[in-house]
Amino acid sequence: MFQIFFSKYCPFIYGRGKIKLGAQMGYCMFLLWAPISLPALYYVIVPPLCLLRGIPLFPQVKSLWFLPFAYVFLARNSCSIAEALCSGDTLKAWWNFQRIWVIRRTTSYFFGFIDTITGTLGLSQTTFALTDKVMTQDVSKRYDQEIIEFGSSSVMFTVMATLAMLNLFSLIGGITKAIMDLEYFKSLDQLIVQIILVVLLVMLNIPVYQALFTRRDKARIPSSVLFNSILLASLACLVPFI
Repeated sequence: MFQIFFSKYCPFIYGRGKIKLGAQMGYCMFLLWAPISLPALYYVIVPPLCLLRGIPLFPQVKSLWFLPFAYVFLARNSCSIAEALCSGDTLKAWWNFQRIWVIRRTTSYFFGFIDTITGTLGLSQTTFALTDKVMTQDVSKRYDQEIIEFGSSSVMFTVMATLAMLNLFSLIGGITKAIMDLEYFKSLDQLIVQIILVVLLVMLNIPVYQALFTRRDKARIPSSVLFNSILLASLACLVPFI
């Protein structure tokens, strides 16, 4: 859909004089899903790395500058929960949607963004990969049990697993440094927001960790993806900022 935004059918171009500006902006909200991956990737990568190195990114909780961040977080999630409950969903369903929201924005949306940019510049052509649509009895059983289906060694799963391991390593490393390093422990009041963010990301990625370490069914994440994700996440944690 991001390709439509760069074409003559962009709502701001094709809809000019035909629909109101508000409607044009509303249509563009769906066309700009792909670039939304960039801020999502920032919040999944940069805060955990800065937490590991003791670099604060957000205002302290006791500062007035913290209020806008708290307001946005509470308002967004409160409205989202209210909409889910009003539509008949449960809190568990809402939480699972947050998982899918993070996975989509850091994988498929990002690949769509890169594909559109390279295609627009004439560097590549869009291709379609055929996937198996047959649902076996095992797949149906896992679906009924609300178990996420992985089972592939594609680059998308490697990115997803790497980001999950990066946040896990950063959380473990931050806890270890807080115990071993007195200076780091004294700066924890400046890192509260990042700690909360990383903890939430780790909780959202619990199904990914299960698919990496504990699951033994065919839909688990392959060992090759596990090895690559640990290697890439370790390198990201060990390489200092330039």
